[in-house]
Amino acid sequence: MLVLALCLVSVAPKIVAGPRDAAAAVNSDVRLTCAAAAEADPPPAVSWLKDGDPVIPSDYFRLVDGGSLRILGLVASDAGMYQCFAASTAGSTQATAELVVLVNGRLHGRQGRTQGGLRGFKPPPNWT
Repeated sequence: MLVLALCLVSVAPKIVAGPRDAAAAVNSDVRLTCAAAAEADPPPAVSWLKDGDPVIPSDYFRLVDGGSLRILGLVASDAGMYQCFAASTAGSTQATAELVVLVNGRLHGRQGRTQGGLRGFKPPPNWT
C-alpha cells in the first residue's frame, strides 16, 4: 500500500518594495509603493494606514498594482506617516514612510507642522 502525505507550509509575507519618504507639491499626485511577496497561496492582502488611521480606498486614495497607494490632488493634510501592511494567514509585516507636502514654497510634514527639509531635500525654485 502506498500512502502519500501532503504537507502545506505557510510563509509569512515580505515587503519586497516598500514606501520611501517622499515630498510632493500640493495639487500633484503621488504614489507610495508597496509590493508584498509570499511563497504560499493565497497572496497577502495589502492595506494602508495614515497616522495610525485606516486609508479607505476611494476616487482620491487608490490602491494600484496590487498594493501601492496613489493619492490624487495632494492637499496639506495629506502630509503624514503612511504604513503599508501585508498580511496573510501565516503572519504580517509592515513598512513606513513619511509624506511631506509642499504648500506655497514650504514643506508641511506630520500633524501640519512646517519643516525646513526632508533628509536634505531642497525643493526646486519653481515649486511655489
